[in-house]
Amino acid sequence: MLTASSDWLYVRFRDEAEGEIALKFKRKNWWGGSTDGSDAMYQCLELELGPALGFDGSRIPIFAVPYLFAEGDVNFVFLSKGRDGSLIVNYRTDRVFITGSLIGSRARWVGSVWWRYPAVLSNQ
Repeated sequence: MLTASSDWLYVRFRDEAEGEIALKFKRKNWWGGSTDGSDAMYQCLELELGPALGFDGSRIPIFAVPYLFAEGDVNFVFLSKGRDGSLIVNYRTDRVFITGSLIGSRARWVGSVWWRYPAVLSNQ
């Protein structure tokens, strides 16, 4: 079950073995924002398949030379809805290179994996 309030997205899953699991996500702003009190950050955007809900994934430690440059990978998980109602999951890795002056900084997708999960009937 998904619910939203202001900058927060709440997700509840039911699992027979674990009971109910609740996660809360905070909206990501352009500068990244703070994850205080949240399990991760989310953003809404338009990707190849249309509207998508994106979640920040793990970050690999960034190699940095103070005040000169920094480079590292950032992972993301994107959820989209297929035309047939299926859930489409895309796991991407973004390589980020930032210079001290920001001129010459860049980011590019370096990895992408897709999964498709068929729609589930509402009584299941």
